[in-house]
This record gives sequence, structure tokens and C-alpha cells, in this order.
Amino acid sequence: MKKFSVLVTVLFLTLAASAQFSLGAKAGVNASNFRGSDAEGAKGRLGFYVGATGELTFGGNLAFAPEIVYSFQGVKQTEEDADAKLNMSYINIPLLARYKFENGFYVETGLQPGFLMSAKVKIDSESASVKDAFNTVDLSVPFGLGFRGESGFGVNLRYNLGLSKLDKDGDGKVYNGVAQLGITYRLFR
Repeated sequence: MKKFSVLVTVLFLTLAASAQFSLGAKAGVNASNFRGSDAEGAKGRLGFYVGATGELTFGGNLAFAPEIVYSFQGVKQTEEDADAKLNMSYINIPLLARYKFENGFYVETGLQPGFLMSAKVKIDSESASVKDAFNTVDLSVPFGLGFRGESGFGVNLRYNLGLSKLDKDGDGKVYNGVAQLGITYRLFR
């Protein structure tokens, strides 16, 4: 057991010594909607996201890419001649495993805990908070691909597949589904 611990420690230190770290910024557009058997009548809507991104590269092609992202999401719905909009904002923390190709393209996946910051429903000109009706934590699985050039600029396309039921009671089968398209810029490495 002692030899195994020494081997793991040496392997970790070797990887850490050869790792490259970079930080950057990102921003883009969300196309969010609810999905699930109880999400009838919900229509997608556009929002935005903005955040910071990091990348810890191990040995060339493999990287760990944590992020912190403010994301504006929600849905629209029409009921009895009234248009309703649900505006939700989250702080998402994607924890991604990334495989980078030699030509600048990459694919990524991982887990993303999201923390509900606000939820408001707006019907015509009336607005009310409905945050108490929703779970404050939303776990999702992001799937993405992107490209980053030598200049540090890049583009990213991602879909966040919600795994957590949104309603606090857990009775309804409604989950988040968010497609994102945006730009990234590596500030330094």
C-alpha cells in the first residue's frame, strides 16, 4: 500500500509539473427551454451568459476546464390570451473534461451544478417572484465542442442537459435544457 501511495504521489506531481494553466473570459447566447413529460406549452426563449473559464492541460490533449458562468434562462407560455414569461438566472459551475485536437478543435463533457439566483414570472406588465417554487440547485450534463485559435479567440457550442427536477415538490417532470453559442478569449496562460 505504501508503494502504491508513493507511485500515485509521483504520478500526480509529474502531471502537475507538466500541466499548463490558462484563464479566460466567455460570453454568448442561450436558447433555453423546459423539457420533460410535464413541460407542455413551454416555448423556448433567448437569453445570454457571461463568465470566466480556466483550463488545466495535462500532457497535450487532455484538459480539465472549470468555469463560473452567469446564465439568464427561462421560457414563454401563452395561457388564456395572456403571455407569460418566466425569467430565471443561475450561477453555473461547469466542471469539464476536454479533449483537444492538434488543429485547435475540442470536445468536452462533464457535470454542471447550477445555483438559482432568481425566478420571476411576468404576465403582461405584472411581475412576481416565484423562486420559492423551484429547487435552488440544478444539476446538468454539458456536451460541447469548440475551437480556439493561436490568438486566444475561440467559439464554443454547448448543450446543457438538465438532470434535476425544477419544481421544489418534485411532482412534475420538468427539466432545464439550454443550448449555448458563444465566444471565448484566453487572457493569459
